[in-house]
Amino acid sequence: MKGERDDLVITTKVFNPIRPDVNARGGSRRHIAHAVELCLKRLQTDRIDVLFMHRYDAVTPIEETMRALEDLTRAGKIIYSAVSNWSAWQTQRAVDLQERNAWSRLQVIQPMYNLVKRQAEVELLPMAEANGIGVMPYSPAAAGLLSGKYFMGHNSGRLKTNKMYEARYGDEWMMEVAEKYAGFCKERGLNPVGTA
Repeated sequence: MKGERDDLVITTKVFNPIRPDVNARGGSRRHIAHAVELCLKRLQTDRIDVLFMHRYDAVTPIEETMRALEDLTRAGKIIYSAVSNWSAWQTQRAVDLQERNAWSRLQVIQPMYNLVKRQAEVELLPMAEANGIGVMPYSPAAAGLLSGKYFMGHNSGRLKTNKMYEARYGDEWMMEVAEKYAGFCKERGLNPVGTA
């Protein structure tokens, strides 16, 4: 990154435990501030461009979480606040709170979104559009399912070795959709996870 910092957009997430301490996790002001400081030191930079709250913290008041993000924004340690894995109602609540207090608004949401997991289309994407919030989906290749590799005799990868991904993407209909998608891409000379 050295010498290239202004050409990069750095994103990271905060929520998960960084130590065994009960206070070293979640959406508390203490944890968010501490996690950001550690991240800035590790990356040897003065700012994070997009900071995602990785999960919604049902224990910490949302006012505390959003105020912590506002304080970091005002201090210049983060440029944009964002959320990942939040529902539409949780995100809208955060946006309303930010507007009421004239705080910097959420700029990005990060839902799971791909050809076989399209729940985001029901509420999250319309809510984001209505609020002018950007969307950076995760798992666009469905843990490799949409890459087509599992139809080419591949026996390794998250779908084969990780129970969570196996449960998330193991339904027969998902395999059928992925196989059809891989065939569609092959007929047109396209790479299933990007343009050729």
